[in-house]
Order: sequence, then C-alpha cells, then structure tokens
Amino acid sequence: MMLGMNWGLIGIVYLSLILLSIGYNQLIGWLEKHGYAEGYTVDLVIGGVAFTLAGIAVISVDAALITMGGFVCSGLPMIIGARWRFAQKRNHGQAGQIKEVTYGNHTPGLAE
Repeated sequence: MMLGMNWGLIGIVYLSLILLSIGYNQLIGWLEKHGYAEGYTVDLVIGGVAFTLAGIAVISVDAALITMGGFVCSGLPMIIGARWRFAQKRNHGQAGQIKEVTYGNHTPGLAE
C-alpha cells in the first residue's frame, strides 16, 4: 500500500500545509494581540484542522473523510466543553459587573 503512494504529491501537500500554517500562525497572533481570539480558541483549532483535512483530501478523499470522522468523534465533546466554559466565564463576569453597578464597592448585607 505504501509503495504505491504518490510521494511527489504528498511532498507538495505537506510543504503547502507548512506554508499555510505559517500564515495561519501569523493570523492567530494578530487576533490574539488585538483581543479577537478570546473565547474562540476552539474555532481557531477547527480552522487549522479543516485546512489540514483539505490538504489530505488532495491526496485521498477517503483518508480525509475517515480522519474527519475521527476528529468529529474526539473533538465534539471538547468543542461543547469549550463553549460551555466560555459561556460560564462570560456569565460570571457579567454577574460581577451587575453586582458592582448595583451595590458599588461595598458588599450587600454588611454593616458599614
């Protein structure tokens, strides 16, 4: 099976993935620097996986589809978990802001 592989095509795909990843890393750095990545890490990972799967699909659609199925199975719980944790963090922050606006700098119920 391995002997019939098109090593030239594989090399081109791998080199292309390296170059794309360099650019994607720069994009992620820019997003993080400007505060646009917070809460979206899972989406950025999905983007990286997607272009890797696209590269593999150039070599073999069947291999890409099988691999994508594996990533969906292993990644879906992590995607759901990341979204839930971010929502909890955001809600906790909003609750703190509401409490601060409502009560100011003192704790409700304590004598001043």
